[in-house]
Amino acid sequence: MATVALFAAACLWSLSVGNLSRSAQSTFAVNTAKLECPTSIDPGNPGTLYGAPRAWLPTPTGDGECLKAWQAAIGAALDAPNRDWWNWTKGWLASGTVSDSGRAFSLRMPMLLMMTSIVLLAASVGLGVLGRPFGLFIDKRNRMSLTRIQFAIWLTILMGGLTTYALFNVGFWAEDLNRIREGLAYMTNAGKDDQNLAGWASKLTNLLEFLPSMDLALWALIGISGGTAIVSSFIVQPSTQGTSGAAGTVMPARKTRIISNPDPKDAQLADLVYGETVEDDGVVDPTRVQAVVVTGVLAAIYINLALQAADRIGGLTSGQAFNSATQVFTSMPPAGATFLWLLGLSHGTLLGGKLLGAYRG
Repeated sequence: MATVALFAAACLWSLSVGNLSRSAQSTFAVNTAKLECPTSIDPGNPGTLYGAPRAWLPTPTGDGECLKAWQAAIGAALDAPNRDWWNWTKGWLASGTVSDSGRAFSLRMPMLLMMTSIVLLAASVGLGVLGRPFGLFIDKRNRMSLTRIQFAIWLTILMGGLTTYALFNVGFWAEDLNRIREGLAYMTNAGKDDQNLAGWASKLTNLLEFLPSMDLALWALIGISGGTAIVSSFIVQPSTQGTSGAAGTVMPARKTRIISNPDPKDAQLADLVYGETVEDDGVVDPTRVQAVVVTGVLAAIYINLALQAADRIGGLTSGQAFNSATQVFTSMPPAGATFLWLLGLSHGTLLGGKLLGAYRG
């Protein structure tokens, strides 16, 4: 029950930040009707390709007019009078994420809470099944499975970030859902005669997609982690006989004996770095050590990337999403080719070590 409550709190917190960001954006738009606060890229200023327009930067004498107006809009959104208990709760939760001297909202704490709730859910399942917090990662050999833990790490990071971003988008746009649908119906018909309106139908359709997209590297990450866990389960079969299926032998008979513990309570975290065969019992396996190190480093990098992308959601971010009719979080942070190569080589080395241990003469 505590895990479910924690997950619900993380969901509500993320939703609240999105809702208050939109309220602040509405107030900001009204108060700056005569103020020049551009949010789009300026072709004449290359710096806007990767940074904020000059109007949003602090001045030598303090905050500029745009920053002051946005800070006032946040204060007005948080102090809105005559709110019912539901909106008061959302405002109270969102107020705990205001950062950067009151200039921006942050999803850092809601995202960490979301990931924590997923970890606690896994621990609860392990306790319920085998009576151990890490019971979910104990395989049929009654040993800690490194590949299962690797898959769980990436699943926690990606699902925690994806859920937090999506709920923020819901909080930001969901109150206008009916109007978006009406606009989409109008633009779909009007776009047939006016090509200038055709692009808006596509934009409004994208506003109904609250889940951020993921690049190919992240999909490949899931495939590599999940595939490694599946292939590993075939390689480390406790039996010395071949693994047979309907179509014949799937894996040839092992030449070495795999270590199996008599009881799940004998599983230890040291299993993650020790060899899996009787010949390597108690010997540190370098292929497993590198997998632990690479997974830890890459996971730390991507967690910080996801948290940094969720931090400092200010007027420029909210205004750009509203003015361009896009989600605030359109996609998960990209992993990149180098990230994917390191992960793939690490998992390949791990599987190579398992095969070498199973069939060496």
